[in-house]
Amino acid sequence: MSEFDSEPVPGLPENLPAGEHILWQGKPEAWGVVRHLMFAPYVAAYFATLSAWTCLATISAGEGAREASVAALWLLGLGSTALAILGAVAWAVQRTTVYTITNRRVVLRYGLALPMAVNIPFTEIEAAAVCSYTGGTGSISLRMLRSQGLAYVFMWPHVRPWRVWAPQPMLACVPDISTVSARLGQALVAASAGVVAHRPLPPSVAQEWRPDGALASNGGLGARS
Repeated sequence: MSEFDSEPVPGLPENLPAGEHILWQGKPEAWGVVRHLMFAPYVAAYFATLSAWTCLATISAGEGAREASVAALWLLGLGSTALAILGAVAWAVQRTTVYTITNRRVVLRYGLALPMAVNIPFTEIEAAAVCSYTGGTGSISLRMLRSQGLAYVFMWPHVRPWRVWAPQPMLACVPDISTVSARLGQALVAASAGVVAHRPLPPSVAQEWRPDGALASNGGLGARS
């Protein structure tokens, strides 16, 4: 039995009302989650550095190569276990998450233990920003007009990193980010203009955020006027 079997539409808590239709649905990519949101490369680098330092410190203290190897291998094993746990969590996030973009709202359906659904009407979105990664994946964060009721800890990892006091819901590590961001941008502009979302619209300009927190101009997503 799938966790989506009880839903009228997979990824949605209820049937869409008349006049609303799905523009896009997708899931986060597990490798992207573990790499960009759980910082697995930094965890691996930390344990590798700690293992090498322990090995050198053990030899410098007069111990033999065998003792140094045992100490280093123990830390490498501990690091491997930590990475395996992060990978399992990322896989579970992918399995239990569905992102939906309609012509009226964004819906985040997620939850490892308790399924949750966050409905974000376009009227509550002040602006959207995209973070592109190598390989065509990326994340889209939504800056809200009002952030009351959004809790960073309960929305993680579907929330922009480090925005703890003013959480920004996020479509995390989705594949083909250029297509998804363009589709959302058109829908936001269409909703603002009061026109049908699938009509051709000129791309608007939004801010792009990078993992280091810097911002740069990027086309494809629309900020509400």
